[in-house]
Amino acid sequence: MKNNDNLQSSAQTRRITADQRAIETAETLHRGGLGRRWGVAVSGLALAAGMLSGCAASSSSDSSNASDSASSSAAAQQCETAGEVQICDPWVKAVDAEGDAHPMTAAFASLHSTTPQSLHLVSAESDASGMTQLHETVADGGSTTMREKEGGFMVPTDGALDLQPGGNHIMLMSLQKSLQPGDSVSITLHFEDGTSAQFAAPVRQYTGAKESYTDDPNMKMDDDGPTATNGDGMSEHHHG
Repeated sequence: MKNNDNLQSSAQTRRITADQRAIETAETLHRGGLGRRWGVAVSGLALAAGMLSGCAASSSSDSSNASDSASSSAAAQQCETAGEVQICDPWVKAVDAEGDAHPMTAAFASLHSTTPQSLHLVSAESDASGMTQLHETVADGGSTTMREKEGGFMVPTDGALDLQPGGNHIMLMSLQKSLQPGDSVSITLHFEDGTSAQFAAPVRQYTGAKESYTDDPNMKMDDDGPTATNGDGMSEHHHG
C-alpha cells in the first residue's frame, strides 16, 4: 500500500510541476506578445510624431516663403497711402532744362482707391512745374500723340490706374529747373469729391520708351506757357 501511495504522490508532483511550467511558459509568451505589441505601438507613435513634425516644419517653411515673397513685392512697389488713394512706385523722368525755353517731363505711378468707390481724378499740380496736366496717349496716323485727358481719370477700387511711359501720365510743363536723378518732386492729386492726395516722386533716368517731352511744330505760346493744340482746343504733344 505504501508503495502505491508513494507512486501516486510522485505522479501528482510531476503533474503539478508540469502544469506550473506550462503556466510559466504561457505567461512568458503572453508577456512577450504584449511587449511586442507595445513596441509596435511606440514605434507607430514615434512615426506619427515624426510625420507631424515634418508637416509643421514644411508649413512653417511655406509660411515663411509666402511672407518673404509678400514683403519683397511690397518693397519692390514702394507703396504709400495719401488721403483716400494708395500710390505705388511713383517717379518722374529726369530732364535737362538748360537751353530749353519751356522744358517738360512726365510723372508716373500706380494709383488705387482705398474707398468702396472709385475716385475721379480731375487734376494735378506740382511745385516743380508751372503747369501740370493729366495726359493720355492715343494713336495718330501710325504714331502716338499724348494729349490732355478730357474729364480726367477714374482710380478704381478693385484694380489700379497705371500711369506709365507710353500710356497715361501726369505732364509737368514749364519746369522751374532741371530734374536730375536723386531729386524729388512733390505732386498733389485733386479729386472730384474735393479730396486731395500729396506724395513725393523720386526722379529717375529713363530712356526706355524713347519719349521726348519738348516743344513740337504744333506748339503755340501764350502767357501761361507752352501748349499744343489738335484743332479741338485740347493740348497735346508727341512721342519723340
